[in-house]
Amino acid sequence: MSKARFRIGAVARLTGVPEATLRVWERRYGAVLPERTVKGGRLYSDADIERICLLKRAVEAGFPIGTIYDISSEDLEKRLRRTLPRNAGGDVLPELAVVLIGPTLSARCPSAVLAGPARVVARFASLEQFDGGAPGCDAVLIEEASLLPETVRRLVALRGRTTASRLIVIYRFASPAALEQLERAGLCAVRGPLEPEQLERLCLQQCRQPSAADNDAILAPSPPQRRYTDTQLARLLGRQTSVECQCPRHLADLLTALNAFEAYSAGCENRDDADATLHAMLAKAAGGARCIMEQGLERVLLHEGLTL
Repeated sequence: MSKARFRIGAVARLTGVPEATLRVWERRYGAVLPERTVKGGRLYSDADIERICLLKRAVEAGFPIGTIYDISSEDLEKRLRRTLPRNAGGDVLPELAVVLIGPTLSARCPSAVLAGPARVVARFASLEQFDGGAPGCDAVLIEEASLLPETVRRLVALRGRTTASRLIVIYRFASPAALEQLERAGLCAVRGPLEPEQLERLCLQQCRQPSAADNDAILAPSPPQRRYTDTQLARLLGRQTSVECQCPRHLADLLTALNAFEAYSAGCENRDDADATLHAMLAKAAGGARCIMEQGLERVLLHEGLTL
């Protein structure tokens, strides 16, 4: 059982639920019953805070507190999953597995429920304690007060070895050069501090990217060899077809550009390790895009009965 150690003022700041509301939830509904000190002061445990965060999410989702106060956390979670959050198509968004790194970040997010669909699956006091291993993790939130050159190098190196989908850095002070270097390496840097709800929205925004299947195709470790040579594509560019929209010619033009950019990225000059990481990613992305467009061209050629 977790130790009761948070006074009501701290709980109000951590959860965003006013002290007066916490008292009403306790007195009128018995929704959360904190321990008491000898002098009658309230002391909340980690479990109490998780329960309060869950009730707050439910109330914000439209459930009156009087209808949910006695529902178990497990059943209330199920109700919330059926109601929020949803994407533009009305589908319930999957839960996000989040890792927190940094003492202040963990203190601001004491609950296992960050907000919405975000769940904290691991916590680390410092970047040095995190080895990059995060199987199934959607986002790693890293708190760094100052983005000094050495810190930036460690963050860029972490991006290269972690299995997490997104790395998000919450900072207080940073130079434009440091922020630009992180951006080039594929990290998101946001000035803090941020509340749990803001962190959750940030995670959702960053993780609403192409699906894992799309990423596998676009960022494949080694894109397949080219299907069409420059000569074949040039021949197609000059050919007249019965397709009024000129799809074969447009596809040939796109593939010619992608081939050139893939080769350019692979051979581009690198100033440092961050540049090398960025160019390697761009070369893979171009190769993945090339593979997809080659499949499209193959289908068009087959449909039109054309050969190269």
